[in-house]
Amino acid sequence: MRLRKVDFKRITVALFVIVFALTFVQCIFVVGGEARAESPAYRELISDYFSFNAPTRIAACGDAFAVFDEGVVTVFSDGSRTSFETGVESCDKLELAADGVFLLTGLSESTPAPSILAFGLDGTGKNYQIPSEEVMDISVANGKLYTLSGLTHVKGYSVTDGALTESYDLQGMAFSLYLAAGENVTYFRKYDGALLKRENGAFVSVANVGEVSLLATQGGAFYYVKDDEVRTVTSSVALIKKGSGDASYEEIADFAVGNKIYLLDKDNKAVKVYSLDGGFEKMLGSAGKDLKRLNAPVAVAVKGDRILVADSLRGSEFAGSVVRALKGRQMIAPTDIALTDGAVYVADNGTLYEYNSALVFAKDYSIGSSPCAYVVTAPNGTVYAASGREVYQKKAGETSFKKYLVADREITGMNVGIGGNILYLAAENRISAYAQSGEVIGELNAE
Repeated sequence: MRLRKVDFKRITVALFVIVFALTFVQCIFVVGGEARAESPAYRELISDYFSFNAPTRIAACGDAFAVFDEGVVTVFSDGSRTSFETGVESCDKLELAADGVFLLTGLSESTPAPSILAFGLDGTGKNYQIPSEEVMDISVANGKLYTLSGLTHVKGYSVTDGALTESYDLQGMAFSLYLAAGENVTYFRKYDGALLKRENGAFVSVANVGEVSLLATQGGAFYYVKDDEVRTVTSSVALIKKGSGDASYEEIADFAVGNKIYLLDKDNKAVKVYSLDGGFEKMLGSAGKDLKRLNAPVAVAVKGDRILVADSLRGSEFAGSVVRALKGRQMIAPTDIALTDGAVYVADNGTLYEYNSALVFAKDYSIGSSPCAYVVTAPNGTVYAASGREVYQKKAGETSFKKYLVADREITGMNVGIGGNILYLAAENRISAYAQSGEVIGELNAE
């Protein structure tokens, strides 16, 4: 139906709002490589998906964990996350407590000048300072931050106000790494692999784990990394081994234990999450090969509770808790995706591809003389595909596309609105609205 001229200006304003909300729907769901949506089907993807740059340290406390990544600490807790700048470029040790984040930095510099930084969980700096002269390691337990200085001296500070609460020497024994567990501070003597506990002023042997790369504790349990496997002192069998898919990793850069086991996979820039008995649960990272992972998402389409994402690796459908991949061909360079009740359409590397209701590749279409870059669908099942300045149309029940209209400039975006009765085209700095007849019924210029 053609709009009356007398009402057109007001309707044009409404169309302007709608076209920006619809034409660039990708901006709502995929922004800066991070998936965002209010749909319950997408919430699971939000919790699983996070982009790291070069993470190097990880710490855990209860159900929360924190990651140091190029000067930024991100705290993950209760399904949310908080990130803040630390002001330092490197971190030698990261510790997480119920009410704070603590960093030891400066050990790896050419002229060692160690310093200890203390932050609240929201990134605000603590209003106290922990002495850091000659500090070689730090650890948190029972509301205290312990420091190891000169390999032989230990001090304990309150994490609440920074007050010194205890101080003692290690009876002449040198420890190059130590950690804390339970009511006691536990030490690892690196030169002989001995794990010892200090009880009533004396040292008691816990176990000998030999040459290991990393150690962590949870309650009275001790975990360590050896040959890129996670083990416990109570069993000779590896608790966590390299797996496949999201559970695979090349090297454990760091790990931490809270109510879960967290492995920092530096090569994949991700955190792998396991239960305390070693069962893989999920990956939080910027890329992955598992169906729930995304690498370089470029387009999204939504219909009901179905969310289709075109990614550099594949096309994926998220529907409730079910995730399926488009099958039959490998994505090359997708630019857009759309769906009807019975089919999915993907503009990929200049060609339009159709998948059936089972998400299996069905056929391809040669659309126009220019590469097909955009595809949209209307509620009535009509499919529109854009090639250069041309738009092609395939109505529900038809088997081929027919030329629908030719714009006067290169098309850079396309969508439908008003129940599918209006087609919107973005071309350079202008948005045009077309009736079902292909006639222009309104234009908006950004000039």
